[in-house]
Amino acid sequence: MTRINKKVKISGFIISLSFLIYLGLLLCPNFLFANRHKYKNFDIYSDRKIPIEIEDVLTEVLKKLKKSELYESTDKFSIYFCNTQWRLLLLTRNPNVGGLVNQGLSNNVFIRESEIEKNKIVSPTKGQEIALVEERPLSYFLAHEITHSLQTKIERFMHITTPKYIVEGYADYIGKGSLFDFKKYQNNFKNNHFTMNPATGLYNKYHLIIAYLIDVKGLSFREVVKQKRSLKEIENELKNENIKMYK
Repeated sequence: MTRINKKVKISGFIISLSFLIYLGLLLCPNFLFANRHKYKNFDIYSDRKIPIEIEDVLTEVLKKLKKSELYESTDKFSIYFCNTQWRLLLLTRNPNVGGLVNQGLSNNVFIRESEIEKNKIVSPTKGQEIALVEERPLSYFLAHEITHSLQTKIERFMHITTPKYIVEGYADYIGKGSLFDFKKYQNNFKNNHFTMNPATGLYNKYHLIIAYLIDVKGLSFREVVKQKRSLKEIENELKNENIKMYK
C-alpha cells in the first residue's frame, strides 16, 4: 500500500466516523440540554430554564395538530430549544432558521432562541421582529415543524419526493390554523404581494394552495400528495375571479 493510498483510507475513515457521530448527535442530542420538561405528548429540552408558560404554548400547538389527519393521540414529540447560537448551528446547520426537522433521519424538532413566555421566537436579525410575527408565533413554528415529522408517516423522504408547495404548504396550513385568512391571502396572491414569494422564506402562497385544495376542493392531504398536481395549473385556478371563496 502506497503512502498516498493509506492517507486516502485514513481520511475516508475519519470522514465516515465523523458523519456517524454527527448522525448520532442528531438522533440523541439530549446531553447538550440541561433542562427538560414533559407535558402531554411533548418532551421539551432547552439550554435555558423552561418557563411554565411552555404548557400554554404546547396546548395551542396540540390544538393545531389535532386538525391534521396525520395526527394520532399516541404520537410523541421531542422538541429542543437552541437558545445559544452554536447549538442552533450545530443541530440545524443554519444560524437563521426558525425551526427544523431533519426529515427522513429523525423527527426531533429544533427551535431557535425563543421567548416562551411571550409565545414568540427571537429574530436572527437583532432589533427586529420576524416577518408576519402576528401570524407566526412560537406555537406556529412548533406546529409547522412537527407537521413535517408527521408527514413521514406517508413517506419517509417526502421532502425529496414531493413538490415543495405540498410539503411546506401543509405544514403552514396546520401551523397557522385559525390565523389564516383565505380571502386576504388570495387577494395578496392576485396582487403579487411580496408575502406570496416563497423566496422570502414565507410559505403563504403554498399555504393558500393547500387551503384551496383541502377546504375548497374537498381533498384530503393524502389525496393532495397522491395527485401531485402542477403548481402552475393550481395558480391559474386561484387567479380565476369566479372561484368560490373560502368561508
